[in-house]
Amino acid sequence: MFRARQHPEFAKWMRSLKDGSTRIRPATRLRKAMLGGGDKIDQNADIARAIRLAANLED
Repeated sequence: MFRARQHPEFAKWMRSLKDGSTRIRPATRLRKAMLGGGDKIDQNADIARAIRLAANLED
């Protein structure tokens, strides 16, 4: 089983979104991606970036 953690850079970006419906869209898309759906076009680049960001997280 995996555990998803929010990167501080992402949390800062989400807080910067003032419109509630604008906040809902990325959250919904992330839930869909975590369940295995979503856009596959950028998947390799997204995975590479996630690995780089995760390397900067403290345990």
